[in-house]
Amino acid sequence: MRVCLRGHGCCQVMAKTLLRNIAMFAIISGSSLSGCARENSQPGHFVLQPLGNVDEKLLALMRRFAEAAYNRPCKVAKPQELPSSAYDTRRKQYRAGELLSLLKDLAPTGAAKVVGITEKDIFTRQMNFIFGLADVRGKPCVVSTCRLHQSFWGEPENDVLLYRRALKILYHELGHTFGMDHCDKIRCAMCYHNSLPELDVSYICFCPSCTRKLEKLVGRFPDDRDAKLAALLTEVGLPEDAKLYIERKEGSE
Repeated sequence: MRVCLRGHGCCQVMAKTLLRNIAMFAIISGSSLSGCARENSQPGHFVLQPLGNVDEKLLALMRRFAEAAYNRPCKVAKPQELPSSAYDTRRKQYRAGELLSLLKDLAPTGAAKVVGITEKDIFTRQMNFIFGLADVRGKPCVVSTCRLHQSFWGEPENDVLLYRRALKILYHELGHTFGMDHCDKIRCAMCYHNSLPELDVSYICFCPSCTRKLEKLVGRFPDDRDAKLAALLTEVGLPEDAKLYIERKEGSE
């Protein structure tokens, strides 16, 4: 098992078994996965699985974004409680690895990917906290929005900033489940970052190189993909991110 952690601190890669490759990714910090392996285009739908209480407006936005970005139908499942066995009472956080295992069990038949969304703080043994874990070329990944809230840091809440961060992590984590590698371009959503401010520098958009890689992995994108993403991002108050899709569409015409 190959583990890539992206969290508060440096990224570590460990080989543990030859059966499969799993990359666990946390959004603050990171390291390159060793290559972007091509896989056949995966049929089936995506499932967003709320773990505990999650804002319905945010869930709806993440569903719409996942559908447009990956050209897959996406459903929101009924909320599931986080398992008490995954809770570390000393740290007051949930073990992300156990949540990933839970998501594998919860994945319905026919689902290509299942994304756990939680408002709770999560961690792994190697990191103080993480914002996401992804099983590379597998079905599950998990996203924590806990530290994406400005209120977590003692600042006034900012819904638009929360949406921007959450969509970026969702895009990145799902990319890993299709086998995407980290990118060295700081503005690309597949880039890794060492801090939340660095995360905010990047866009909710893959660079041209990562976009081409993703299209090879998931299948040809429809002609109106960029227009749909631009419209969605504009709708929720993210015009700078939307602009990249508009410019890319205009440049291809």
